Amino acid sequence: MAAAIAPPVALAEAAAEAAAAAASGVEKDLDEVLQTTTVFHNVGKGVVAKDKELAAAFGITDQPTICLEILAKGELQVSDKERKIEYEHLFKDVAGVLVDKTVNPATHRPYTASMLERALRDIHFNLDPKKSAKQQALEALPLLQREFPIERARMRLKLVVPAEAQQELEVLLQREGGEVQSMDVGPGGACTVVAEGLHKGAVQAVPHAGPHGRAPLYGR
Repeated sequence: MAAAIAPPVALAEAAAEAAAAAASGVEKDLDEVLQTTTVFHNVGKGVVAKDKELAAAFGITDQPTICLEILAKGELQVSDKERKIEYEHLFKDVAGVLVDKTVNPATHRPYTASMLERALRDIHFNLDPKKSAKQQALEALPLLQREFPIERARMRLKLVVPAEAQQELEVLLQREGGEVQSMDVGPGGACTVVAEGLHKGAVQAVPHAGPHGRAPLYGR
């Protein structure tokens, strides 16, 4: 038993958001979400649900209220065509994240989205629609590296640490292959270092790094 929901293919994702908005009470007008508030026993055959069926299934017979319950607890049916479009959108989003976060190690320049999409297909990377594009891009990177010259983009960072952590910071920069551009110890005792060639993730290991330690001055 279901309310008739028929979003256009190109708006499948927007329809899901609209359904969630209606279920949460953000969207008050069901006509903006549903083609009709009539509840069907069999929507394919156009058989409308009887009041006794509604009462047995939902405990009420008010159809707009039942529609809200269906939107809140039911599943939005997605056609194969809609699912394919959503998959392609997610695939492009994953490639887009890789464009932003990776480079060719030989040229230190990013690849184009089309090149990365082709590379993902070449390694037969399987998308998970329940995971974010960023998460899947990070999962895809080590798989790509087995077959493809690609690495995480490095950046220029400004790191601020207490003066007593300066030596530990220098050891970290050397280990991570960072190149110190400038180093200054201010009157307050804080050591400010501008370093190039670091992975942003390496900053997590910086001893007592302040908030500036996680802010790139430039880079990818």
